[in-house]
Amino acid sequence: METGKSRNRKRYFSVVLIPHFNSDVKTYKLSSPFPKLAAIVTAFLVLQVAFICVFVRIYDENSRLKNNITVLTAANNEQRNMLEEKKEQIENLIENDERINTAMKDFLSKYQQISDKYIEDRMNFIKTSRSSGYFNRSIINDLDELKKLIDNLEDLNASNSEKLKELAETEQKLMEYLDSMPTMWPVNGEISSGYGSRDDPIKPWKEAFHKGIDIAADHGTDIRASATGKVTMASYIDVYGNALIIDHGNGLSTFYGHASKLLVKEGQAVKKGEVIARVGSTGRSTGPHLHFEIRLNGNPVDPLEYLDD
Repeated sequence: METGKSRNRKRYFSVVLIPHFNSDVKTYKLSSPFPKLAAIVTAFLVLQVAFICVFVRIYDENSRLKNNITVLTAANNEQRNMLEEKKEQIENLIENDERINTAMKDFLSKYQQISDKYIEDRMNFIKTSRSSGYFNRSIINDLDELKKLIDNLEDLNASNSEKLKELAETEQKLMEYLDSMPTMWPVNGEISSGYGSRDDPIKPWKEAFHKGIDIAADHGTDIRASATGKVTMASYIDVYGNALIIDHGNGLSTFYGHASKLLVKEGQAVKKGEVIARVGSTGRSTGPHLHFEIRLNGNPVDPLEYLDD
């Protein structure tokens, strides 16, 4: 009997729900002739949902990756352009460095040439020479060329380089030598009487040798030292009135005559361009002017061989 009853019993498809937050387990019995089919359909739907979720996630990651690639491509192009600019800048720096090295070689060569040729090897020649001639004008021209080389180096931003610092002692020596050269005009004005033979302004029937140049200027105009040196004479003398002599070393000295007033004393050191007297007409003079001489080893030479053009 029992066997027959079990055969007559219905088969059920049970769905069990187990909550996370309480202990009540719920069971739902579904009577169906196709329980296996229902289970398969349910499993298929679950797999479909899972597949869709995975697909959406992969699509989202792929979109983000694509955006990242776009950003990286743009950044890569920007870096490539930057590298091209840096490459050009580096090439310009290399070219500029080559120009600096070339200018530096010219600078060093000129420094060495002037130092050896004029300051050290031929100083004795200056002291024993009795005239200026081409020699002293050539050094002035060379020093002008040297200034241009220095300006060129400064334009190339090399003025603070270590090589230039090493030349400080030589540069100082050259600048001191240049300051001791009477190249600066003592007053601004026209030359009223040049160097050499001329008619005596007081006795026009008599020819005389003019040992310097006369520069016409207004009474009281500043008279400046033509070069750095030491005052060896500051007094009144018959012909030239109030007069000064400045010793510049290396056998060179300058003479200033007919001043209305002397502003320095004997033994005083003066710098190039310093005001030392005022223009006047003392002594034998026909009007306010400066009588200016350059002397080499005590002998007068043409000042125009020294004064700046």
